[in-house]
Amino acid sequence: MNFCNHCGAKLEQDVPHACSEIAASAGASHPASSESFNLRKEPWGSAASNGTDGQTAQQTYTEHSQPQHSMGQFAREATSAFETRTLLTLLKQPTEAARLHPQRDWLYAVIGILLSSLGFAVWAYIVSKHFFGFLFGASDILSLLDRGAPSIPFSFFIRFLVIAILSIGALIGALWLTLSFKGKERPGLLPAFVRLGALQMPFAVGFLLAGLVSVISFTQLSFFMVGCLLLSSVVLTTTEMAELGKVERSNRFAFITIAMGMHMIISLILFKIFF
Repeated sequence: MNFCNHCGAKLEQDVPHACSEIAASAGASHPASSESFNLRKEPWGSAASNGTDGQTAQQTYTEHSQPQHSMGQFAREATSAFETRTLLTLLKQPTEAARLHPQRDWLYAVIGILLSSLGFAVWAYIVSKHFFGFLFGASDILSLLDRGAPSIPFSFFIRFLVIAILSIGALIGALWLTLSFKGKERPGLLPAFVRLGALQMPFAVGFLLAGLVSVISFTQLSFFMVGCLLLSSVVLTTTEMAELGKVERSNRFAFITIAMGMHMIISLILFKIFF
């Protein structure tokens, strides 16, 4: 007569034995994880290491995607999931936005778009004020303020801010719409917004630096900096959307041309409306 060395149960010949002690110890050694999402984990939508992990990730994503929360609860979840460490990571490595959870981390996208638009509006207002000063004979913006000459209205700053926000939204929308006929798949609008919105985070710092350079009368250098920033933003955003939509190489030229054409037309219309 044989007995199990772990649980002491009697072993029957030719009958499989499921040891309860081993199952209990295995369950205790692998408890369910309650760790919150962070940028060091695999991005949502990427291929999992095995079938089980992929099924679990898909199930979790589906649960979060269900419209079972009110807008207040939705906002509270995003606020509670906000981490300064993640914000700093996006400032240094904006492409890490691909690892954000669409339902829970949309706040980073809102912050990224607002900061980038605010930085551009500050630069545009400073430059406009600088050129406005030249019209009245001031040598630079500082002397303009000291002499009390007529200045550009503050409403221009609000206009620049609104145009910058709408322009970023138009770029994301144009790229997303173009994916419907030039991409292998088109993701949801919220995942695209979160990924591309958070991508704008570091450009805010660049625009503010360009504004500072303009204040000390290096206007040409300031324009050069902003030109590089705008070009980098468009290229990076387009590249990320092409990757998100799995645009094939044969369709990339048409994808970029159509999306950029739509964005330029919308931006021109916005400029005409506000100015």
